[in-house]
Amino acid sequence: MAVGVLESLDEKGGTEVMDLDITAFRRGPLSARVVFTNPLPPLPGFPHDPADAVRWLSKAAVQGQVLAQYDLGLHYLLGSGVRMDQKASAGWFSKAAEQGDAAAQVALAALYFSGRGVEQDWRQGVRWSRAAALQGDATAQLLLGLAQEQGDGDQPPDLAQAAHWFREAAKQGNSFAAFCLASLEEGGRGLPRNIADAVFWYRKAADAGDAPAELKMGDLYWDGIVLPRDAEQRLESLSS
Repeated sequence: MAVGVLESLDEKGGTEVMDLDITAFRRGPLSARVVFTNPLPPLPGFPHDPADAVRWLSKAAVQGQVLAQYDLGLHYLLGSGVRMDQKASAGWFSKAAEQGDAAAQVALAALYFSGRGVEQDWRQGVRWSRAAALQGDATAQLLLGLAQEQGDGDQPPDLAQAAHWFREAAKQGNSFAAFCLASLEEGGRGLPRNIADAVFWYRKAADAGDAPAELKMGDLYWDGIVLPRDAEQRLESLSS
């Protein structure tokens, strides 16, 4: 499986985009997305039979094989070789997540945050994203940071925790997490205001191709806040 945030999609590859378009995750024009891609693309010269794959995965999954449970959850989520069934997908992800599989924990957290196949539940989303984040999963760290940044209902935001998890994900190269961390650092939200660190993380995100970060870098050059005012560098940033 490939899990990413704000990734471009290959429309031919059998993908499911989970837009976490809930109030807690809205950042102006930005929203978090988790992209699930069929884990078993056809190999050249070999027949592709997802229905047969589901049959064998089901045999292994009912015996408790964690990777089979996770892959079966993906097949149900994508409708690959079986009729799409988000509730069944959540059930298989849950079984694998309970066995400690980080990828399944991320998938289950995304389902809870978006209310796909399960009742939308912020606390359960936090529970499972935290479980995967503690195993070092960068996507889970990002999701947890987003959840902590906004809170939910009677759960107030925890910006210090948000900054912590954004940083952990950013250190692993997650460009959206780097952008989110830079935004907190620039505004002094959840941690002391540090423009130099904010620029560092904005640049990291921009160098990775994150469009909002590229725009931000252009603005920083243009406004001369911490960098020399240089219109050519702004134009280069905007046109790249």
